[in-house]
Amino acid sequence: MAAVIGTGGRDLSIDDARRAIVGYTIFNDVSFREIQRKEMAFGLGPTKGKDADHSNVLGPWLVTADEVGDPQDLEMSFVVNGKTVNSYRTSEMAWSFADLVSYLSRAQTLMPGHVVTSGAFPGGCGLDANLKIQTGDVVEMRIDKLGALVSKIG
Repeated sequence: MAAVIGTGGRDLSIDDARRAIVGYTIFNDVSFREIQRKEMAFGLGPTKGKDADHSNVLGPWLVTADEVGDPQDLEMSFVVNGKTVNSYRTSEMAWSFADLVSYLSRAQTLMPGHVVTSGAFPGGCGLDANLKIQTGDVVEMRIDKLGALVSKIG
C-alpha cells in the first residue's frame, strides 16, 4: 500500500501528516531475486534487484483520503493465479501512514506527489510465502476500497 502526499511539509505532527496525505493506492515493488541474491552476496543490495523496467508498479488508481476513510482498517490480499496466498489487515501494521509521514518529514521536506510506501505485509510477497513466481503467473495485490493491482509476469 502507498500514501500519496498532497500538501507536503516538514517536521509534520501526526495530525498534520494525516492531513498531508491526499490519497492512497496499491504499490507492488517487484523484486528480481536472482539479481538481488548476487548483489547481496557482495553486500550491495538491494539495488538493481528492485530497480528495473516494470519493477515499481502503482495503481490501478489513486483513491482520495476522504473516500478511503480509515486507512488503518482495510483488508489486503496477495493473490497468485487466482489463489489467495495470504491476507492481512492494515490495523496490524506496526506504523500507521500518519506515523510514517510524520517520521519521514523530520528535517526533510515532503513535496506534493511524493509516494510513501508501507512495505510488504508478512506473507505478502513470494519470498515470504515461499513461492517462486514464474513467467506467465498473474500476481494481484488487492486492498479494500483501493481495488486490485494485477500484473502478469513476463
